[in-house]
Amino acid sequence: MAFRKEMNLSRNEKVALLKHDILNSPYHVFGYHNDCASYFCKGPKENEVDLVPQKQTPGLWANILGARNIVAHLVSSLIYSQ
Repeated sequence: MAFRKEMNLSRNEKVALLKHDILNSPYHVFGYHNDCASYFCKGPKENEVDLVPQKQTPGLWANILGARNIVAHLVSSLIYSQ
């Protein structure tokens, strides 16, 4: 969050970029790095397996994405707060 908040961009641009980072976070955690921002991630680690296809079934994955969506919905308060 601090990286995006300190960028020399408009608040709306900062919000959009941080929202993208948050929406991408479960994918990053489970090994899919195609949408990761370069400041945060350098790509797959050696021998890392992309588990996202296995996780995209109802249940836990839906709960993870639900929690992620709540945080993403409130992202502007993370940028606008002092």
